[in-house]
Amino acid sequence: MPAPQGLIEKYANKKTSFRFHGRELEFFLSQALFSSYSIDRGSRILLDSLSQDKDLSQRESLYDLGCGVGVLGISVKKAFPHIPARLQDKDALAAAFSRINAELNGVEGLEISAGPAFHGYRGSRFDLILSNIPAKVGPTVLRHLYREIITHLSPSGRAAVVVVQAIADQTEALLQGLGAQILFRLSEREHRVLHFTAPEEPLTGSSVVERLEDAYFRDTLRCKADSFSYTLDTIWGSADFDTPPYTVHLAAKLLPRLLEQWKKESPRFFIWNPGQGHLAMLLGSVIHSVGLEEASIHCGGRDWNETELCRHNLRLYAPPQLPCQSFPLPDPAFFDPPEGTRYQALLVELENLGNVPPVDSVFQTAGRVLAPGGVLVILGKAAHVHRFARPNRRFSTWGDKKYRSYRILALADRKKTSI
Repeated sequence: MPAPQGLIEKYANKKTSFRFHGRELEFFLSQALFSSYSIDRGSRILLDSLSQDKDLSQRESLYDLGCGVGVLGISVKKAFPHIPARLQDKDALAAAFSRINAELNGVEGLEISAGPAFHGYRGSRFDLILSNIPAKVGPTVLRHLYREIITHLSPSGRAAVVVVQAIADQTEALLQGLGAQILFRLSEREHRVLHFTAPEEPLTGSSVVERLEDAYFRDTLRCKADSFSYTLDTIWGSADFDTPPYTVHLAAKLLPRLLEQWKKESPRFFIWNPGQGHLAMLLGSVIHSVGLEEASIHCGGRDWNETELCRHNLRLYAPPQLPCQSFPLPDPAFFDPPEGTRYQALLVELENLGNVPPVDSVFQTAGRVLAPGGVLVILGKAAHVHRFARPNRRFSTWGDKKYRSYRILALADRKKTSI
């Protein structure tokens, strides 16, 4: 798959140089992704440790778990072009940046995809598995990741990971409990690098997780926002796992009046950046209270786990007959509605970063995907929502509410509605 066009202009904040195994490399970095101003120290010492591996050139396959902007996988592939390499990250924007950085460095033959650990690689075995393990995934996910790594190592394969010291001892205990043999250990003040092999006897039981919630499940919440109640499962690695965000309380006050106008239709709603699914589940409750029997909800965003969780929660807890589809995408501008589908409302939950997603991406997408009478709804920190409240020839304000430092803004498309 070619690298998506236009992302560098929207998301890259720096291009930095790097050297590995005598090869010069460059990487675009992004404020929206991990290590946005330099190649992080953990990745550097992990690659340094690999350069000491005399058998590195003999490896026959490589898998980079949680590849980010592609530093680990691209560096090794640049030095050893003959090694087939797969890079994967649950963040679709990270996967897109890996494609861009592969092209930047003239590295070909990479297979790069968005998805959780080893998604699509059931039964595959790799000679070399690399990962800069995220620090806050939670104990159950951490154990799942190490089990997956061990299960996908070839009999002669080696894994090399770097972790922050806060989870280094826990990591070693988990690996030893799974029967892995630690071959190399390097500790610094903030990081620890470990090289290990799989146990001689294969792990019993299935390693591949059939459903996201089996490995990432954190809690089942019963929530209330204004007069609406809903239930949802939460996962490790995402915010708002224990209580609804303030944006949902704002939405509970605005959405009922907004949805009333579509009582005689079969409305479709699209949510960008669904997170744990609070907004989607609230929307489901409002749909049920208003009596929109033929409604459906679609969700999309950068995080593969969150889009799948949203679909899971709607399927499990929403009122009956509320279909849902999910679309992992690096940016709203890349959303292509299925079979010409148009939406009555596009709801965008902003990230707590300036210009993420970019204003132009959101407005362009709204112009393409909204049906006649459609409304664009922006939720997030008031300082970030403010960017969308500036005078706009195409969109006019339909509703605007604030709560503490948060805001919800509903904008009607002048070309498609008479609201």
